[in-house]
Amino acid sequence: MHRTLLTAAISALSAIWMSPASGQTTSFDLICPGIGERLEAHQSYGFKWDRKRHEYTDRSDIQYDNTQIEGSAQIEIHDGQGRIRPPKRLLPPLASGDHDGWWDLRELKIGADRITASYRLNALNQPTVDIDRRSGHIRIVGIETFEGSCSAFDPDKKRF
Repeated sequence: MHRTLLTAAISALSAIWMSPASGQTTSFDLICPGIGERLEAHQSYGFKWDRKRHEYTDRSDIQYDNTQIEGSAQIEIHDGQGRIRPPKRLLPPLASGDHDGWWDLRELKIGADRITASYRLNALNQPTVDIDRRSGHIRIVGIETFEGSCSAFDPDKKRF
């Protein structure tokens, strides 16, 4: 009896908390410009003195380092479901589940102050998404990282 009453009370509070009347919107589109980091390979060429052969030999080295890139992430959340379009330059060469650049958000949680989720780029890279609803700050953490600032927008309206 108490458990049923408690479950009903939680459901009612949840419906009020997430309803438009309480000021919390559960359907929105976001555009999030920012900066990301990805690991990139850089190959250098040159000559190296070979002590055994007593001559110069061709040399090529591959070095890996983090490179910063600018880009924008897009997020759509409607009816408790969401999807994300991460910046193209942060996508790995092998990505699964791509639907025209969009990935479904998994484990989507929409709270009063935060939105959290994850998405699956491939078997090794399943980034998490954390959005602060007060500041608009977004952080995507996976093999690559991305940080930016989100703003609501209406895809059906022109800006100018």
